[in-house]
Amino acid sequence: MVDEDGKLIGIVTLKELSNSDECELVGKIMHKEPITVTPKTTVAYAAHVMAWEGIEMFPVVKGKALIGVITRRDVIKALQYMDRQPQVAETLEDLVLKNFEFKCDNDKAYFLGKVTPEMLDPIGTASWSSLNMLVSTMGIMTLRQKSNINVLVDSINTYFMKPVQIDSKIQIYTQIIDTGRNFCKVEIEVYDSKKEIIAKTFLSARILRR
Repeated sequence: MVDEDGKLIGIVTLKELSNSDECELVGKIMHKEPITVTPKTTVAYAAHVMAWEGIEMFPVVKGKALIGVITRRDVIKALQYMDRQPQVAETLEDLVLKNFEFKCDNDKAYFLGKVTPEMLDPIGTASWSSLNMLVSTMGIMTLRQKSNINVLVDSINTYFMKPVQIDSKIQIYTQIIDTGRNFCKVEIEVYDSKKEIIAKTFLSARILRR
């Protein structure tokens, strides 16, 4: 759904239409804060969000203007094409995220994966920068899964307790601890396979409203 200026104001799926009265206005049943992507969003990232959140379609926006849509079928076709193009490189985020599984339960989420070669620093342990990228992405995913909102990381404070070796399995637990009108906060904890804590993070994110 767009306004007279072409700006995205909401989205309606078949689920809402099938559960609504035929005389009801579309504006009352639409999702007013849909998750969106931009033309510069990677296909792999879109695929992760679709898989984790059960989304079948993304509006594609430039600024606030709707310029197109991308469906699950589009993403699958693009990934199949990329698999046949060895010269196409994946981003660091893509390479790391595809090694993690995701589960969600209300305000809490759980991620399980392992440390990959792309995450290592020069001395052979997982770099603090890659772990920060990982936990911030997990925090954003948790917020989107819970509230179906667009958010932007405002600040992140991470306390590291111990180094992590390559191929180590790690578990990441996230919990939304505060949600306001404009900001929300997530607590994130990273553990190794022995249940020993690796890192603890507090993430504050700004809610993007249209």
